Amino acid sequence: MTSQDLVRLRQFDQELREHFQSLRQLRGDRPLFLIEHGLDEIRLSDLMRHVGAQARLVGLGALDWLGASLSLAVFITEVGYGYRGNGTEFWPRVESELGVTLSGIDRRMISDVFGNLHRRLGTAAPHDSDWARKFNIIAWPVRNALAPLEIHRPLALALGRLAASGGHNLPDEEFRSRLVAIADGLWSRRLSDWLHDSDLTTGLGRSLLFGEEFESWIEPRAAARIRRDIRMDGECRQILRGARRIVRSQSGASGKVLPSASWIASVVREDTGYRVEKLLLRGPVVPRSTREAVCTIFGKTAVLEIAGGDGQPVFLDIFLQGEMVALDRVEASQGADLLHLAQRAKDDPDVGELVRALQPPTLSLFRWHKDGGLLQSVGEADRVHPLDWLLHLETGEAEDMARPAAAISIAAPAGMRAWIAPAEVCRSALVHAGASLSDHGLVDFLSGSRILRHGNRIIATGDAPLLVRACVPGVEISLGESGKERLVLEQDGIALIPLPGVATDLEISCDGVTERHMLETAPAVAEKTFGCQLRPPEATLDDLLSGEAVVAISAPLALDKTSVVIRLVRNGRDLAECTLALSAIPARIAFSEPELKPLRAAAFDVTGRPEDSHWTLSVGIEGFGRFDFPLRLRRSLWSRKADCLTWIGEDGTEVGAGLVASDRAPLPTDVWQERDPATMGIKLWLPDIPGDMRFYTGVITGCPQLFGGETSFPDVGMIGRAMTTSRVGPGVAGICEAMIAWRTAQADNILADASRRHLVQALENKLVEVFCGSDWLKAERELRGGTGGLAALLADEAIRHRLASGGGFPPVARVDRQLFRGALGRRFAEVLPAFEGLLDAPAEDDPAALLDDAVDRAYDDLSAALQARGEDPLEETDAGSDPADWWAALSRARHRLTLSPLRRLVLPETRWGALVASRYDRLSDDDLIELLMRVHLDISRQPGVEWIGPAALRSGLMLWLSPVEMLETDGWQGHLARLLSDRHTARAIRYVALRSRGEKSLRLAASA
Repeated sequence: MTSQDLVRLRQFDQELREHFQSLRQLRGDRPLFLIEHGLDEIRLSDLMRHVGAQARLVGLGALDWLGASLSLAVFITEVGYGYRGNGTEFWPRVESELGVTLSGIDRRMISDVFGNLHRRLGTAAPHDSDWARKFNIIAWPVRNALAPLEIHRPLALALGRLAASGGHNLPDEEFRSRLVAIADGLWSRRLSDWLHDSDLTTGLGRSLLFGEEFESWIEPRAAARIRRDIRMDGECRQILRGARRIVRSQSGASGKVLPSASWIASVVREDTGYRVEKLLLRGPVVPRSTREAVCTIFGKTAVLEIAGGDGQPVFLDIFLQGEMVALDRVEASQGADLLHLAQRAKDDPDVGELVRALQPPTLSLFRWHKDGGLLQSVGEADRVHPLDWLLHLETGEAEDMARPAAAISIAAPAGMRAWIAPAEVCRSALVHAGASLSDHGLVDFLSGSRILRHGNRIIATGDAPLLVRACVPGVEISLGESGKERLVLEQDGIALIPLPGVATDLEISCDGVTERHMLETAPAVAEKTFGCQLRPPEATLDDLLSGEAVVAISAPLALDKTSVVIRLVRNGRDLAECTLALSAIPARIAFSEPELKPLRAAAFDVTGRPEDSHWTLSVGIEGFGRFDFPLRLRRSLWSRKADCLTWIGEDGTEVGAGLVASDRAPLPTDVWQERDPATMGIKLWLPDIPGDMRFYTGVITGCPQLFGGETSFPDVGMIGRAMTTSRVGPGVAGICEAMIAWRTAQADNILADASRRHLVQALENKLVEVFCGSDWLKAERELRGGTGGLAALLADEAIRHRLASGGGFPPVARVDRQLFRGALGRRFAEVLPAFEGLLDAPAEDDPAALLDDAVDRAYDDLSAALQARGEDPLEETDAGSDPADWWAALSRARHRLTLSPLRRLVLPETRWGALVASRYDRLSDDDLIELLMRVHLDISRQPGVEWIGPAALRSGLMLWLSPVEMLETDGWQGHLARLLSDRHTARAIRYVALRSRGEKSLRLAASA
């Protein structure tokens, strides 16, 4: 019988095999490293656990690992990554991790596994060195670890010496040779052995020196892991920090900071065919800060000489902004002396580095377009679809590229030969250009769950969205036999494919090529699906104006960096639009957020709002389509006569005002009890309509009293701990209805609209007091409205104690401080799991460097946000605080969390621990209910009887997140009545609501 562990490992094997095959398509001839498995920490831990369980169950016999050998190799490679250079410690560590004793046969079986993977997938094989021959089995996992921990310190030291001598700007081969010489001087034989791989040496070495902006071919998650682990070593961190300062100071002439120029072919279409009109050289588009650094070295008026050009001066600064230069003499442009700086010696080292940086690749391939125009050259690492056509250009008499039989010659200027051919017959030319041929069809299929493909059958599970991405431009997709659902995608465009309940035809076509598939839906393994909802249900324009409306985006898996465009449409015309760059979904976007103020303002500015207006809220989510929600003017069918307090029903019946409230007494009462309805001040008028509909149809009139008269301060008075009015005071239901009436009422001027928030907050405070107690309300006020977790508190400490501000950090404008604080808290939340269980700074491998890295990333986030607004980016940061200062800040943040005024009020302690440890920015409303259920301890002691169940928890949560939605829930009064009898559960619900509102608001601000 197959064990469950083996079943899971075979699933892992399938996923890993697909991952490495995808890497193989991008990487060309370079080897793959098993450490590039792409698994996050949680999934890697899951794999390691299943491998150990399977090994303890059946041992390491080859037959017992059929279909799971790749998972075993990844496990052994992870051990190899932690290798420290002592051959006697490797196998004891493997045995300890697996929980089994390995025999010589077992070790040989492991060697065979790595050898088979090398032959099948092209994974890395050991170097031919003395060490590899001596430790011929260990060498496999150590080599596949890409950069094991043992070489981190000597590699950092060698890179520091290389940067100090200016060698970081050398060409790749000289770069590696200089590192080899330095390693020999360090007497590091293991580093010298590692440096045998030229591509790995230059790729990882430059990545460590130039940072994340260097586009390395190494798998991003593996590269980030190595950078993080090297920075966790205090000595390595100091060395690399100094090296990066040197690199930045000399980046003006750096051969790897400046991208190369590129070729452009101008093709015209004539009656007799096509003709290559001319060849152009286009400069790279370089950021302004880099251009300024270049001009500092070579001068503001430096002129670039281009061989084969028309002789006109080309200013270097203009060339680095993407300037195109026509080449009249093609033959002269194909030598090593293509570029030179006027009035500068050719043997000048700075000039040589600049020329090497800008030198374009060998003239060869261009992406073809049937209408001609300016055709882009195919560069290294580009992927070309087999159906694409390519333009080949050669100069001189030599025929470097073999002309395929399917090629079609076209006219070209003297000195050039040109033809076009389909990419699938030009494989050798693509290899020559450093590009690769994609083996995909017209589209890629993606999903958060597994996709099974059997011939032309595509089977997707119904619990995750199915996405399709176009591999070529102009892909046309039809769904269903009739083809009614049809869309066209440009290259790299993404669309959401609805999963049908029955097998459905899926037709994909482009330029006469057609792929036909049968799309089937497998049973869902979870109830969650992607969706977008506007809450409360059947939301109104007044809900939007009051900020009560909420856009809730749910997803079965967390997605990063999703763009959302929200439009307000009236009678088919857009009134306003807001674009939000959410850092992640699921998400909950409340219209009370300042980022959506333009939508509220546009709706408020439309005067009159005639009844025949048709309002729509349109939500466009990148990759998932558009969701349109009709908006009524108000929930009730009753409309109000203009400029008077008279309401008209659907049948024409007229009623006057029945209830009124003021800014000093916000609870609605009968009109006849109001002494002087015409007095100044804010008034809420409700129609004389029975039932809940009157609370949705109110109007707010008047202006706040700014000078003289009584101070406007709402007085709710005493509230009884009951749902209905009692001798103690008004009941909870009355307060809820009053809060909703003030939220949803139509304000007749902007001052009244601004005053409503103060009144709603006063009513909410009363509800907090009655459900959670006066001590809780006092504690909330101490926190000034914020209930952030450890990451938010650490962000405060880092800013307050200048670990993330002041000194050498870029100044942050006052209006952007909250934006930066949100980004800093989010970045801290990503790295804080590494500190779990650590109370004091460890002696070695200090993880405090992760916090420095988080600070740098937060500034990068802020800089990107500024650039998106059209402002100048911030200077690059290099945080480097003393680890002791970080541990002190972390200790203070933990202490503040421990002493949080809410902690002693959320009981029991286990409930507080679970609630405070959770991240709320990626939890949907359903997830919040699940979280509350996990920590809930019901006061009922009868088996099978729940006093407070999921429905009551949802009503309690909606009271704070969306009270209008709560009011439309059947039985909400009974649910709240039960929560009145369980104060600890009510406090837990309030804490979850505050955390959810606070963290999602910060995330929205940080990503705007």
